Amino acid sequence: MTNEAFEFELSVSKVGAISKEKAGVITEVTTKSVNLSDQMGLGTLFSTRLYGTNLWNDGKIRKHNYVGMTGICIDVDSDFTIDQARELFAPYRYILHTTTSHQTAKSGKPACDRFRVILPFDPKDGPQFKTLDEAEGVFRAVKNRFPFADVATLTPAGKFYPFLGDESKYVCEVNTAGEWFSIKPQTATPKPPTKHTRKTDTEYIRHDQTLTLAEGTTHSLETLRPLLHKVTDHKLPCYCPFCDDINSANASATIQVTADSFVQLYCAHCKSIGGQAVYIEDPIEPSMFMIEDHIVRVAKNQNNAYVVKVSDDYFKKDDVTPKKWTCS
Repeated sequence: MTNEAFEFELSVSKVGAISKEKAGVITEVTTKSVNLSDQMGLGTLFSTRLYGTNLWNDGKIRKHNYVGMTGICIDVDSDFTIDQARELFAPYRYILHTTTSHQTAKSGKPACDRFRVILPFDPKDGPQFKTLDEAEGVFRAVKNRFPFADVATLTPAGKFYPFLGDESKYVCEVNTAGEWFSIKPQTATPKPPTKHTRKTDTEYIRHDQTLTLAEGTTHSLETLRPLLHKVTDHKLPCYCPFCDDINSANASATIQVTADSFVQLYCAHCKSIGGQAVYIEDPIEPSMFMIEDHIVRVAKNQNNAYVVKVSDDYFKKDDVTPKKWTCS
């Protein structure tokens, strides 16, 4: 078998790096053909240059410049050893090299094997997975198949720092006996629509509920709100509609408008049946709607009507983490 049979392409930084700090500001790459049979040359490459298994037009890592993938790179930071990797990846052609923090205590974690495994695809097929959606599907499959992989590095824009540590801890080895690696992209699991549900441990003031101020006048929330905006601290004494306070000699509750334009009522009389009670305006009705991913409502005072964001305190929502393009 000729040496050409072991050649594949990587993105490699145009300049070398002598420290992690200096490596962090390197942004331009070039496409370089490397050979699995050249172990010495690979050892030098992975100890001096940033690299990645994704190719880019014009040497700039931008979404519109993405060309495709020539393999995957698995970064291992804990819970998996080099010996285990040798055994697991023995059926494939691969490059394994240690990273800067190999066998060094890191971020409060004890010393352990820290390394990367590069698994090239068959180069005769050229760059594969030529859209960013396909690339994301590959990374989803990698996460499932190799749960020890550092997920922070599984991103289309990922580029990897060279080994810049103690030379006595640097290992770079190659397996040319196996097959080229292959993997199928995994389709993303559709997320169900976000559902906003009321908290079950909260009591609400309905918008049509009768509320009686200490002075004896009665209001609904929408007629009461302009009065609250006029007074100091936006609050007034009132009778609590949730207990027998209305039959008391004096009003035992206070009603106020909060900073997000919702009404809250505090009742001291209710403590006789379980502690001081706090009641909040029902956030569902009326005039609620969505703007992008935010629930908003129409609020008004004596002069104007305006839109305010509904406080997250009123809802339980699924957490959504925005994706970031990172350099590892």
